[in-house]
Amino acid sequence: MVLEDMRDLLLTSDSPDQLFKPIRTLPIVIFLLASDVTVLITSFVLPQYYNSLDYQRHPSLYATLLYLQITLWVLTVIADQLITRKHQKSQLSGFLEFNRKIMPCMRAFLITVTSCSILLLITAAVAWDYCPRDKETCSQFVPLTPAHYVQIILSLQTCILLPVCLAYSVRIHQFNASHPLPDILEGQMVYSLSRSLPAFEDVGVRETTDDTLLEKQAEAIHFLKEHNARLSRKILSLTDQLGRYSDANV
Repeated sequence: MVLEDMRDLLLTSDSPDQLFKPIRTLPIVIFLLASDVTVLITSFVLPQYYNSLDYQRHPSLYATLLYLQITLWVLTVIADQLITRKHQKSQLSGFLEFNRKIMPCMRAFLITVTSCSILLLITAAVAWDYCPRDKETCSQFVPLTPAHYVQIILSLQTCILLPVCLAYSVRIHQFNASHPLPDILEGQMVYSLSRSLPAFEDVGVRETTDDTLLEKQAEAIHFLKEHNARLSRKILSLTDQLGRYSDANV
């Protein structure tokens, strides 16, 4: 009964539009995916025109492709920080379960680009040591130049990022379109906290702490503090309106 009364009080005091805060990360993800596709297309188009460039004034084709990948990695790091901040704000607003479920997609962006960048770095070291300078290909048995290996790795990177970005975008769009209530209003957090609490006989026995439980408690406290502040402002506003109404009737 206490949980239902608290839920009814929160719903009547705040409108759904005030309680719901959309996660506006789709432009960032679209920009990141477009940057990756641009780097991939450039890696295939650039060799067609690179022979006409002056090698004395321009870096090699292989180095240029590596510079593009480094630029993409920097953009991915910035995008990851922006996306993480927006999801942290959503968590502090009470949307805990959704953000935990979508966390693997968030981490996949930076992990994929970083892994491919490391693979390109290893490829660059191997090509520098074992690919002859006077020949275009690294081996007579495999007719591939260092630029071809970069194209293969960038293609693999895009094949991983494309479905991840699409899955993330679909879930974010569905979340923003559904306008769900915070988890605490649905009772999910309270029930999960009660199930996660240790039994009486376990108190003082286990030395390890449940990080998930502490995180839920901290986020619940933050959400309730914000809601308490909103209630205080509404009470002051109603008191002021009541005072003006009483003065008008005197």
